[in-house]
Amino acid sequence: MTTLTLKDCRNCCILPSLGQLPFLKHLTIYEFETLEIVGAEFYQNDKCCLEIPFPMLETLRFSSMRCWKEWHTMELHAFPRLRELTVVACPLLRGDLSNHLPSLQSLEIKNCEQLSYCVPTAPAMTSLSITGSSKVRIGVLPPLLRRLSIEGNHQVEFVLETITNAQPTCLTDLSISNCSTHMSFPVSSIPASLQKLQISDCRKLQVQMDGQHHSLQQLSISKSCDSDTSFSLLDSFPNIMHVQIYQCEKMECILVSRSLSYLRYLDIENCGSLKSMSTLWMAAPQLQDLTILGCTEMDLSATGDPHCSLRSLGISYCEKLAHSAAFMNSQFHGLTHLWIEGEYDESVQSFPKEGWLPASLESLTLYYISVERLECKGLAHLTSLQQLSIYDCPVLENIDGEMLPASLIQLAIYRTPLLGERCKMKDPQIWPKISHIQGIEVDGTWIW
Repeated sequence: MTTLTLKDCRNCCILPSLGQLPFLKHLTIYEFETLEIVGAEFYQNDKCCLEIPFPMLETLRFSSMRCWKEWHTMELHAFPRLRELTVVACPLLRGDLSNHLPSLQSLEIKNCEQLSYCVPTAPAMTSLSITGSSKVRIGVLPPLLRRLSIEGNHQVEFVLETITNAQPTCLTDLSISNCSTHMSFPVSSIPASLQKLQISDCRKLQVQMDGQHHSLQQLSISKSCDSDTSFSLLDSFPNIMHVQIYQCEKMECILVSRSLSYLRYLDIENCGSLKSMSTLWMAAPQLQDLTILGCTEMDLSATGDPHCSLRSLGISYCEKLAHSAAFMNSQFHGLTHLWIEGEYDESVQSFPKEGWLPASLESLTLYYISVERLECKGLAHLTSLQQLSIYDCPVLENIDGEMLPASLIQLAIYRTPLLGERCKMKDPQIWPKISHIQGIEVDGTWIW
């Protein structure tokens, strides 16, 4: 036996001697509702006793053990080959975990509120994740650590201080979240090896722009950094490739004074105060994928010069945008993939307006657009359109005009009951307009 999963043993108060399985490599134990102690019986028994328990075990996961209080790790040098240890949703567990794990590479502790111990010294560890309100202490960052995910005031403060002082040389991925205290994180203290930085729910965190960091490729900021209404952090990362900004409510503008020639992906969502990103638009000539959703104050028509490199765009649909046909065709004339997410507006009854969409489109996705009719005239010039997908449009029930573009290969309709039912019934007012399409899918069922 090499893999074993034990689940939902409600009346089990003691674990079997799994340490005596000589070939076991992967072990998962979860939802033991009455188990309180994992002790010596887990490692050995009187009848059979391997000199080293769990000699081949590589992954061990405990999850959803709501009554588990103690883990007696014992001094048996168990788990000599353990690479991954995961302890999730064990709210009463306290004390120490094993400190002798010479092969440990990945440690994850999540939602273990009572657990208070020091992370074991594991020279091979490359990934460490501590989330929830556990009182886990980190003595020294493992020298080979590459991925680090930390949550909570104490953890974030300590780790940022440790990183600033120790400057780890292998860390490539850092995620910090759920910190409510005022903290400063200088750009100069970010390890030179870091390639991916995620900051979430740290509204009082202030990143000091005291230098440039040339290795960072991915930056994600969510519900954080509320101290400034003008966001200029991107100037510190000249080689950034992928940027995500979510729910930064106080951000009014994004300012960029340097070239971001490597930026390819930009995703901005639910930043209700954001009005301007024109300098970013001009600083990123090679931008390929742009998403701007839920930014109700944003005026896309004021972004400046057109973007010939842009291929994929996701935007929120509104009346102001619907009347800017010239803007759509001049700014996005090379666009091939377009995602449009709706905002409820009773005054808009049909979509799209004639000439509004870029003629270069190959795929079009509509999500929750509150219109009653799909206009064939507004799609007729899309001679390259191959895929049309419609999701969650509850009032959409009709297709006006002669027929959808002849180039269409696939039509997918999901959770759009009025139009979907008419397509499934091959309604004579609808079917002649779509029957030329090779594949028609309604709620996961191919009807043509």
